[in-house]
Amino acid sequence: MTARAPHRPGHRHALHHEHRRALHHEHRRALTRSKAVVIALSAAYAVLLGVVVLSPERIDGMHGERIEPVLRLLAGWGVPRAAAYDVIESAANVVLFVPGGLLVVALLSFRWRWWVPVLGVAISTAAELAQHTWLPDRVADPRDIVADAVGFTLGGVIGVLIGVALHRRHARPSPAPSADQAATTPVPSSTSSTTPSSTR
Repeated sequence: MTARAPHRPGHRHALHHEHRRALHHEHRRALTRSKAVVIALSAAYAVLLGVVVLSPERIDGMHGERIEPVLRLLAGWGVPRAAAYDVIESAANVVLFVPGGLLVVALLSFRWRWWVPVLGVAISTAAELAQHTWLPDRVADPRDIVADAVGFTLGGVIGVLIGVALHRRHARPSPAPSADQAATTPVPSSTSSTTPSSTR
């Protein structure tokens, strides 16, 4: 048979310790799964970035013909074609590099977050140099480096904010088992609650 455990502080402390240890192990397993997902996403993003940056032809076409409907729409609103094209190109570069900064923050230690803008500039500069050296139909533009670095930094900021929010959530102390829960936890009885009747 089992008996109800008395309201012993030591028993509640042991239950609370076991509960926190179980939560810690579960948190570590979740981090391992998350890291694997981030690595897979980073590999896929690196391939996509390489295709976009090192393609012999521009994504929007040699003369922007693939975004012609957007250029015509903006021209109807009085936006000159050259200005509209520059804005679209810069915005596209920013959007392209936002995931890079986010993934780098997720992969690296938190203390390396300040190096995200530097890494963004380095990656973009290497891409522009590769285009200038090996891709004659691509035009290396310093403005692209600025836009890429802005996107990379923005992604890094988003990653830091997400990391801080997750850290605060996991840092919250878990509630200790209540006295009623500790009292109703079955524990083995040290002595039998019944004794055999004597025979005469």
